[in-house]
Amino acid sequence: MLRHSRSPTTRLYPVEISGWNGKEEFFVERCELEWNEDSGRQIALKQSLNGHVVLLVRLLQTADSERSYPVA
Repeated sequence: MLRHSRSPTTRLYPVEISGWNGKEEFFVERCELEWNEDSGRQIALKQSLNGHVVLLVRLLQTADSERSYPVA
């Protein structure tokens, strides 16, 4: 009997991340959000962050008519 195993689906979304880095300087960086059903959501930033940080994540839309708002 063959079993159909579900392969994890990974999607990439362009996002803009802003917040304060480890030197307490404000930054804005564009990167990709990796969304995987098994491992969750991950991003890789160039900035080093301190332990108590607030980040704003904004999904970058391809259509100019759609506006996205940052999410803390």
